[in-house]
Amino acid sequence: MKQRLRKRSAFALVETTMVLGLVSLLMLLGVAFPKNQEGQEWRTFEKQVMTAIELGRHQAQAANEPVFLDFTADALRLAKRTYPYPRRFVIEKPIRLSIAKSGFISPQSVYWSNGQKRIRLVIQFGGGHVDFKAD
Repeated sequence: MKQRLRKRSAFALVETTMVLGLVSLLMLLGVAFPKNQEGQEWRTFEKQVMTAIELGRHQAQAANEPVFLDFTADALRLAKRTYPYPRRFVIEKPIRLSIAKSGFISPQSVYWSNGQKRIRLVIQFGGGHVDFKAD
């Protein structure tokens, strides 16, 4: 009496290897593309703003005339340079900062928000400290 072997449906070694390969690939992509890209964009923008302010001070002192930093609806503009705001961040009120020929900037604040977070550029005591703060 011969018994017939029934074929069973199951994963074979090839299918298991393919599934593990796909899972590994998805995990690798999750590591390669960090979720905090918005934070990175904002840090880059902070550095650009600080550089623009220092550049504006040097230009004002070298030319012995005022220089203007324009925080428009979509970007910071200084002379022929444009520094766009990070994605999803909108300036609350466009403003024009005047840098005096001595390098002095009058104390004031510039605000951006993305609906969840509000960040401000604080210019303290004019010629001194410039910093970003989260509200």
